[in-house]
This record gives sequence, structure tokens and C-alpha cells, in this order.
Amino acid sequence: MAGETQGPRHAAESSGLRLPSPIWLVAILAMVLAVIFLSIAWRPRTSTPAASGPTEASAPASGSQNCAGKGAPIAVAASHADTLQAVADAYNAQVGRCAVHVTTYTTPASLADVQSATAVIGSSSVAELASGLGAELSDKGTIAQVVGVVAVPEPLVTPLGWTQAPDWKQLMQTLPNGSHWDATGHGDLGRFNIGMVAMDSCQATKAFGLGLVGAALNKSPSDIKPQDLMAPQALAPFLGMAQQATLTSTDQAALVNELRKADEAGNLPKTVSAVLMDEHGVFAYNSASPKTPLTAFYPAGTGITAQLRYLTTSNAGSDVIGFGDFLAGTAGQEALKKAGLRGADGTADPALSTMLKAVGEPQASGIVVTDDLGKALDGAWQRLQHPGRFLVLLDVSGSMKDPVGDTGRTKLQYAREAAATGMKLVPPAAEIGLWEFSDKLEGNVDYRELIPVAPVQKLE
Repeated sequence: MAGETQGPRHAAESSGLRLPSPIWLVAILAMVLAVIFLSIAWRPRTSTPAASGPTEASAPASGSQNCAGKGAPIAVAASHADTLQAVADAYNAQVGRCAVHVTTYTTPASLADVQSATAVIGSSSVAELASGLGAELSDKGTIAQVVGVVAVPEPLVTPLGWTQAPDWKQLMQTLPNGSHWDATGHGDLGRFNIGMVAMDSCQATKAFGLGLVGAALNKSPSDIKPQDLMAPQALAPFLGMAQQATLTSTDQAALVNELRKADEAGNLPKTVSAVLMDEHGVFAYNSASPKTPLTAFYPAGTGITAQLRYLTTSNAGSDVIGFGDFLAGTAGQEALKKAGLRGADGTADPALSTMLKAVGEPQASGIVVTDDLGKALDGAWQRLQHPGRFLVLLDVSGSMKDPVGDTGRTKLQYAREAAATGMKLVPPAAEIGLWEFSDKLEGNVDYRELIPVAPVQKLE
């Protein structure tokens, strides 16, 4: 600064002028004011914080990477976490700082791992989510609707033969039936496999299970009681789903990634024949322009609709409340719809139906999974997931060649059929083997191993 103030003095003296001291001071003051004025006038307007906005030190990044882990934590079901994170980014950009961030959970019970959450977004009941979080939750209302569909790889739509939305009877005859392609003259397509999110992780999968049970029992899903799920015919759909489920995941986002891997390998139709998921998942998959798109079928009659609700804890601050208001407002609703969800009122983005290649329409009435039914469904499903070891013993002694009444068939023929049917009912995670026995079958040995005990999947 000393060099700068001496410059004018040297210039004045070199020209033979001597400025009186007061005038010189006025000149210096004028120069300082001019510099200040120019610095203000040329400062970029975007860097000037608004009077009511955050300071530059708290200005947020516009993307989720910079706001990861910053702000109030919002626990979101993993199936929709990516979409809600994008909406959280939009909210952070609007308020000008990292106000909220998304953390994920898979099942209500797993909320115990995110107890710092000040809000929860999910489709499970308020009581179930509150129990998982270990805190009371205040229901701030529905922010989005999720509609369940049966998604079918495009090349399989024609052989499947569903020219319109299938009802629950058709779904019952198809989804749990691994030999469906054989039965319909398309044996070259192999086994009828399904993909799904694990039942204890997804309300939509529970609703699918309840719909299939209703068809098996000839009951409306609304009339089914927890005790009904103990009936053998009620367990049949679950057993079929467990046996045909070649792709399962704890959340829909992971399931979509598995579908993409199969598509990239060029074998999606061989990997899975139908997928139980929601519109949002089909939208996410088809939006990536896959080799094999999915076609979404809406169940006819009673549909599958779940509500994504915004629930806050007693520790929720103004940012959490503000995010809820944003989600319910015009900008938040439009962002959710653009991502393939439905708004709180059930309306969708006009492009959704086209992206889903949809067949049928969402139904006004949806299957309601109460807390009691949800627990019963989880229990029935989990009982089928426990691996076991089974050994089937087939009597091949001489008496088994005796005829059964006037049927024209022997005891052994019936026994073999029963054994074959029984082996098909064993859960895929179990191990099973087959021996035959008779007195001194081989020398002094009374048994012979026909099939070594091995996982069911390896025997198919």
C-alpha cells in the first residue's frame, strides 16, 4: 500500500506541481472510495447471500455426494431410497444448505440400526415402524402411492397369453406353478421362474401373497384371518412362490440391479418369467433402455396399493418438518411422479403407463395387509425358508407289487408318484435324498441309495 500512495506524489512533483496538504488528503480519500465502489459493483451477484438465507459458510452442495451424512437423517425404505435422496437433494438446493439426508432400512426391525433418524418414510404400518425404531412416530400423512404389478419380460408376453389384466385365479394358476410353460405347450422356455422382494421386507409382496391365498381359499383377501394361513391349501401358494423364486432380494432396488445383470448377459427370459414388484421398479428398469424391456400387468379385481407415509419423531426439527411440507407440495409431488411413483392422490406422470408398457389399470380398491395378517404372512413365509434335510424311503419289497383294488395299478406305482410329488413340495433351500429298501436288497444290505442327499436346486 505504501508504494501505491507514493505514486501520485512522485507524479505530481515530477510535473512541477505541489499540491496543498488538504487537497492531497481529499485526493487520497477519493481514490479509496472509488476502489471500494468498484469492488462492490463488480462482485458477482450469485455470491451475495440473501438477507434471510444461509451464510456462505453453510451454503450446501447441490448434490447428494456433498450432503451425504449432513443434516437431519430421514430413514427411507431401501426400495425407494434413491428416489427420495434425489428429492432430498432438491429440497436442500431450495433451502440453500444440507438440511436433510437419506439413510436406508430394509425391514421395520432393521430401523433399530438407524435410531438417530428423526423421520421415517415407508409403507409398513405406523405401529410396526415405531416398534422397529423404538420411538413414537407422528403420522404426517401420505406423500406417495405405490402400486403393485406383475412384470413380464417382453418376449414372454405372447406365450403367457395374458391379453388383458389377469385376475387372482389366473395368477394363482400361473405364478406358483413351475411347470406352467410345460402345461401351456411352451416347454422350450424351461421352468416358470419368478423374481420378488422378500416377503418380510415388502408390503407389496405381502399383498401378492394375500391375494394368492384368497384365490386358493376362494375368499376375498379382505375376509382372510391370520388363522386361515395355517390351512395346507393356504400354504400352497407360498410354497410355490418359494420354489419358483430364482431372484429374491431384501429390497426392490437390489432386485432391479439383478434384473439388469441378467439382461446384460442376454438371458433375462430364461432367468425369470415374471417379477412381483411395483410400478416404480419397472419404471427404473425400463428407463435404462434394456435389451429386454418389462411389461407391467395390473391384477384385475382387487389391486395392490401401498401408501408411503411421512412419519416424524418428537425430535424432528424445522428442517424435517420443512422436508415433509416440500414432499407434500407441488415441487415434491412432481419430483416423485417423474421418478415413477404416484402422487399422494394416486395420480401419475402421463409418461408412466407408456414406460411400463402397461396392461390393465390400477384398481380403485387395494388389498389391505393389517399388522396381524402381516405377522402371520411373515411367519408362514419364514417357515418355508428354514433349510431342512429330508430322506425319502421307498419300500420296494415284493408286497409293493400287489394291486390296489381294481385300479389296475400297484402299491409301488402309487408310492413312487407320492414320493415324486412330495419332493416337489420341499422348499428349495432344503436338502433331500431318496433311498429304496427291502429285505436283503443287495446281499445282506437292506437299502440302496438312489439319490444322494443334496440341495433341491441341484436335483432339478
